[in-house]
Amino acid sequence: MALPIEIPPSPFVREAAEWLDAEAPSRILDAGCGGGRNSLYLARLGHEVLGVTNELADACAAAELANHYALGDCHFAVGDVRQLPVRRGFDVVMSNEVLHQLSKPQARGVIGQMQRWTRQGGLNIVSGYLVDPERASRTNREHCFHPGELRGYYENDKWDILSYAEDEFAFQNFSNRQLVHSLVKIVAHRRWSRTKQ
Repeated sequence: MALPIEIPPSPFVREAAEWLDAEAPSRILDAGCGGGRNSLYLARLGHEVLGVTNELADACAAAELANHYALGDCHFAVGDVRQLPVRRGFDVVMSNEVLHQLSKPQARGVIGQMQRWTRQGGLNIVSGYLVDPERASRTNREHCFHPGELRGYYENDKWDILSYAEDEFAFQNFSNRQLVHSLVKIVAHRRWSRTKQ
């Protein structure tokens, strides 16, 4: 039987991986991992990764690739990012281009959970679609980030923003139609606290 097709990791996740310590593997939660492309990439760098997707077929295909490449510290589970039964903290919690599939209140809730799941000294790595609220459709306004919105979730006394960008990029879709998307990306560090979490 042929292996599932492996898709390269997101360019943003490749960039964000530079913030990770290669000498001290991190425990990473990839919330909304889809087919596991970013989880597999980070596991190859030596990290322990749990990828969670809401699609059983995606989790099975990603697990098959992890098994094929002998990535013993890369696991996949089926779950809803809005209600993950996470019991232990992670060094890194990431979500790459997932939150636009949720309503604004749901996305805010997931970001809050991601922040709580992150150990002190750990990182949140988040990217999502960005729209100009004056020009976007109602659906996009209700689901995509607005300028400065993602940054606002991390501008407080618990987080330091290490990297933040709002970028446009051009791409060709499957119909060879040229499109432009805007993406917001953040890497944030959870500060150490003197009080118990």
